[in-house]
Amino acid sequence: MADVLAARRKLILAKKEANAGTAESGIAAADAILVSEATLTPLTGGTVDRDVIRSFFGNSDAYPINSHSQIEFTVELAGGNIATGQAITPPPWNKLLGACGFAETIGKIVQADAQNNKATYTPKTGSEDALTIQADWDKNRQQLVGCRGNVSLSLVHGQIPRLRFSFLGQYAAPAQRAQGDVASGSYGSWQAPRPGTKVDTPTFELMGVTDKLSLRSFELDMGVEVIYRSGMGAGAEECIIIASRAPSGTIVVDATSLSDFNPFTKAKAGDTGALKIVHGGADIGANQKKAKLIEINCPKVQLQEPSYGEDEGIIQWSIPFRPLPNGASGNDEVEIIVR
Repeated sequence: MADVLAARRKLILAKKEANAGTAESGIAAADAILVSEATLTPLTGGTVDRDVIRSFFGNSDAYPINSHSQIEFTVELAGGNIATGQAITPPPWNKLLGACGFAETIGKIVQADAQNNKATYTPKTGSEDALTIQADWDKNRQQLVGCRGNVSLSLVHGQIPRLRFSFLGQYAAPAQRAQGDVASGSYGSWQAPRPGTKVDTPTFELMGVTDKLSLRSFELDMGVEVIYRSGMGAGAEECIIIASRAPSGTIVVDATSLSDFNPFTKAKAGDTGALKIVHGGADIGANQKKAKLIEINCPKVQLQEPSYGEDEGIIQWSIPFRPLPNGASGNDEVEIIVR
């Protein structure tokens, strides 16, 4: 009788590559990613058809080209950890952001602090990290090398905030997991998340308005364009590259008086302003400098054609927005701070 593989028995591990495109060895249980909604496409890229004409009907041969792999999964958006008297331990999803074109900066909230107590993530252009991802679908193993990808963030009232990742990687033939290989993950560094509520998401500011808008949902897609690239000849290199970035998002709020906030006139005028969200608890001394708070900043957003909707009998505004570079050097349109 053939083996039956259990759909709930899956393990995803990821490790930053020292040299992008070269597989990392020594992947261990501590490299495990705590995921949900995982999908694996071991072989993608398409085929080229010979499309020959003959004296009879029937298919022509088709040959695989540009073969690579894809994996998608969701992780919970939660903070890192600061032990008493110690520096911050960044959240374990930091390496995933790195392969989506983010840079990590470890620093202090104020210069006088004794320890580094915040981790800041901002986009960068070029020299992005790459990952080796190992996906065990029960006994079957797929390794993806040189992985880079895109990320989207979702924060919805009454739900757990999440980061959705989609990675491309170089193709490798799947194999059956060998006896003694990593078969379980260690998830001790993954913190428990907090759902989106008034208590746990106390701060929402949009274009100078701090206390007139009730946020129902916030969606941000970094719009990272990731492509598989290869060529012909000795100089050709198989690689996954980040070609561009164009983030966009949508805010849904309960509609209010136009005298309090008018998204239509702001969108029509092309106005810009800051967006800020703090999640993880009240932004007070008892919670600060503990790596539990997650602050999302877009210093310059432009609203895009708001529309009306409703939920539970309440009128809502759905407001698309576009984060724009703020400084002369760019790479600052989105900032995620764990503090």
